[in-house]
Amino acid sequence: IPGPPRPKLHGTVRRAFQRQRTLARGREEHAKTLARLAGVVSETGTALAALDLSVSPLGERELLDLLWKAANPNWSRDVAAPSDPTSPEDARCLRDRLFQSRLVVRPDHLRLDGGYEATISLRALPSVTYSGWLDRLTASRLSFRASIHIDSLDTTKERTALEGAHTRRHNLLADRAEKGKATDFRTRQALEEISGVIEGITTGDTRTFKTAIFVTVRAPSREALDAALREAGKSLRDAGGTAVDRCYLGQVSAWQATLPLGVNPIGMTYRSTTLNLSHSFPFLHHRGGTPTGPLLGFSEPGQEVVTLDMRDPALTNGNLVLLGKQGSGKTMTAQRFVLDCVCLGIRVVVLDRSTDHFAGLVGAVPGARMHRVRLGGAYRINPLQLPPGVQQPSEQKIEYLLDLLTVLLGEPSGDGDTRLIGDERGLLAEVCREVYASCRRPEGPYLRDIHAALIERRAEDPLAGKLARRLAEYVGSGSYAGLLDGPTTVSPDAPLEVFNFAGESDKVAARAMLPLIEHIWSVIADPERPTLLVMDEGWSLLEGRASARFMREATRTGRHHGLLTLNISQFVTDYDNPLGQAVLDSRSVSVLLKQNPAQIRKIAELFELTEDEAESLAKLNTVKRRRAGAFLHSRDGADSGSLGIYHTPEQYWLFTSYKPERELRERAIARHGGDVWAAVQELARTQGQPEALKVSPARDPDVSDEPPILSVVR
Repeated sequence: IPGPPRPKLHGTVRRAFQRQRTLARGREEHAKTLARLAGVVSETGTALAALDLSVSPLGERELLDLLWKAANPNWSRDVAAPSDPTSPEDARCLRDRLFQSRLVVRPDHLRLDGGYEATISLRALPSVTYSGWLDRLTASRLSFRASIHIDSLDTTKERTALEGAHTRRHNLLADRAEKGKATDFRTRQALEEISGVIEGITTGDTRTFKTAIFVTVRAPSREALDAALREAGKSLRDAGGTAVDRCYLGQVSAWQATLPLGVNPIGMTYRSTTLNLSHSFPFLHHRGGTPTGPLLGFSEPGQEVVTLDMRDPALTNGNLVLLGKQGSGKTMTAQRFVLDCVCLGIRVVVLDRSTDHFAGLVGAVPGARMHRVRLGGAYRINPLQLPPGVQQPSEQKIEYLLDLLTVLLGEPSGDGDTRLIGDERGLLAEVCREVYASCRRPEGPYLRDIHAALIERRAEDPLAGKLARRLAEYVGSGSYAGLLDGPTTVSPDAPLEVFNFAGESDKVAARAMLPLIEHIWSVIADPERPTLLVMDEGWSLLEGRASARFMREATRTGRHHGLLTLNISQFVTDYDNPLGQAVLDSRSVSVLLKQNPAQIRKIAELFELTEDEAESLAKLNTVKRRRAGAFLHSRDGADSGSLGIYHTPEQYWLFTSYKPERELRERAIARHGGDVWAAVQELARTQGQPEALKVSPARDPDVSDEPPILSVVR
């Protein structure tokens, strides 16, 4: 904060003031300056706190400690700063006490306290900046000190200057056009940039600043210093092609600019706008996820631990979406997330359409169960079952039954959906309430009771007869009776239950999926013990308005029932429909793995990604059998960012679904007497005997030839 101007003194009076080292300004003006400074510090602290950055002003003691360490980087490790360096009256004593180490100045570096230091500066910002463009520097292993100097400029004067520059460049282009010369691309680009800045200043909140960025690098030898400077310069240049100044012959002044004094003695600055300046802050962390929870991966860059707890109260709800193309590692990521949830005591229910992707996990979790959803099998869900202790259905339960009956009995409509026409919905609602009122079974009525009630009414109501004929397929000896008619065969006690729909037609799976989800939501889900519902591809079978309406309600209020959801898909088109939109509208967190480049724009639109986030998504890379690149996107309650998801070798062999590897795992389990964990540890130790995998020329897209060499300590 600049203080009031110094009085203009001359001759003897001036020399006297210099000798006395007075403030050269009145105490009242000095107090006003300090008050302004305190106000700006408070305002800055509030703005940073809004970004979840914990900040506090540096007191006298903290500032002196920082200066002591900067001036004596090696000596300060063993010797504390002077306890009261400000006691002497002469300010030179403060300098002599703090700066104990010898300083040797060279044109391009400094020798300080047994080491070598050099300071570099940016000549200008990159032509294009993006959020976190300094990540490459902050994520490096260099020992460095960075500082950003910001000096706001007068908006009116800047706009006038920019308008003048705009006019000059416009005239240059017009003159070239008049003379028949080709348009100068750089002049045209500069004109467009100036126009954008003027528009931002005039109509928005854009401001301009004088900015300087300095980086001081320290190394134990001259050779190491040169290597560190090359790495630092490369990190800055790679971020956007910006030019780096080595501050030749100005090393002392540049070095002082990185001290915590807020001064820029070398005076190197360039202009920047609000957006460019905000992009240049290297102090914001890029750790995605929630503050606590199971390990998900490591941030990129930075390698900070990324955790994700879908029960975090800061999240709007507990709904997670996992999207990745084939071979991106989404199935392994989902299985690891499921295993972490089981270890935390969360009950997990998986709806799976794949070929036993979760079979290895079921064998590894004590008490886990696999249910095969088949016609004529041992699986059945009674859609009329009520939660324990409930005698009569709620209006929400009646609405669900009507939605289910719409799926089962509705007539096809022009848009591909099914609907009940005329008075059919009202009649079915009346019959549903009637069977609940007349049922005496402890477990509640069955679908056959609705069929019987419709038959009783058919003499007086032809509409009841039509509905009864359509419902006959789902009761008694009908084709689908084994799925829906009769007592429920599923027990809610298992820590992990997998319902596998593989091998059945979409029609069968669609008719079994909605009752199962409602059963989980209304009967199994318990607010005292959270339940994770995993829908692996199969959720897309819940097409139609009725299903979308139910899914929207279930995901919106699921947290009140202790229900968390994980929706998995490999096709972005799955979300481009009413049901997919319902899933996206209710999500709190999305984990986006490697995508088809042609789908990036569509994904950015559906998932509401910014341009920077879409760019991060396009850069994701997956290394087979080692790591999966991912972008975690959150609407609220969690931090977004890129990360790498790693799997230990044991996890890889537990989760793999590639047939030859699955067969190796089954043989290893048999050798160990059914001990799954001992089997996968053996396979991880021996790398699965890779020569045994060459049983087929076909290769699974989720598997590469690289051995799983990375182990993550959890």
